[in-house]
Amino acid sequence: MRLMNAVVAVGLVASGSAHAQSANMVGYGLSSCRDIVATTIQDQPRTLEIMGWVFGYMSGLNTGMIISQKQYRDIGAVVKDGAAGALTVPLLRACKDNPTRNFADVVGEFYSTLPIRNFH
Repeated sequence: MRLMNAVVAVGLVASGSAHAQSANMVGYGLSSCRDIVATTIQDQPRTLEIMGWVFGYMSGLNTGMIISQKQYRDIGAVVKDGAAGALTVPLLRACKDNPTRNFADVVGEFYSTLPIRNFH
């Protein structure tokens, strides 16, 4: 039960951040896809930071969805055994195809394709 309370508490903080970012985006979400692709080619540590931002952003979106709909999008459906490549590759492919797009918009579109699960 303590673990669930901790998860909910972290989620609420992330949710507030996600909602704030949609209105006043900060961080990697403001970057153009061109910049994201260039960074991931040149700088592995920054790539890890970018993917950390992606996970945080999608977790915040999930928290908002859990609160409002008692459902969430299953990020784990594409991230197997802790390997984020199944998430990184499609995001970078979408960015390469749309270099002038805002990275947060690409992440949001990908997020919307994830399967919906009921939160119990």
